[in-house]
Amino acid sequence: MMLTDKRRLLWAGLVVAGVAVMSGCSASTAPDDASTTEGGAPAASTAPVPGATETTPSADASARTATALTAIDTAEKAVSDGQVFDLELDTDDGVTLWEVKVAGRGGTQFDLELSEDGTTVQSKHEDTTPDDDIAKLATSTLTVRDALAAAAEHADGDAKVTAAEIDRERDGTITWEVTLGGDDGITVVMDAADGRVIRSGPDAG
Repeated sequence: MMLTDKRRLLWAGLVVAGVAVMSGCSASTAPDDASTTEGGAPAASTAPVPGATETTPSADASARTATALTAIDTAEKAVSDGQVFDLELDTDDGVTLWEVKVAGRGGTQFDLELSEDGTTVQSKHEDTTPDDDIAKLATSTLTVRDALAAAAEHADGDAKVTAAEIDRERDGTITWEVTLGGDDGITVVMDAADGRVIRSGPDAG
């Protein structure tokens, strides 16, 4: 009788120990509160997606292109179906103006002068001998606005865009040349088809 009681006590102890072990295993494999949402569903990951790129221009780049983009908008609105293909901030006799060339409908070209802040058309006339640069626009997938943004992101410093033009390399590659900081600044030359920077520097133009 005493032996039977001892065996019962032994079995009871083993059962209790087993339950404790199983409870510990269950607790260790349960997901943390931080990795689940209410109801037990997995929480959304906040880790960056591999290969993801930032497409929004930085604040610094936007500041460097703001006035030039205003000039482009003003010039294109002044010409039917207008597309800017050349612009330069130039100072003559103490007066600073944007000189802008715009391709219009049917291969026409208009030359404009805009205020320094790019908001006002000071003069506009049609050029009777359009530049051959107009034809280069047809093979460019990069718009002048894209070119300005890419150049501003690529260049160091805080110099603002002062010129941009579509051009052709000796090997036939159509390019956008964007200058920041005027004659003493930097020029970024990029492929007009894919935005690849070909070269950049003070003498890159």
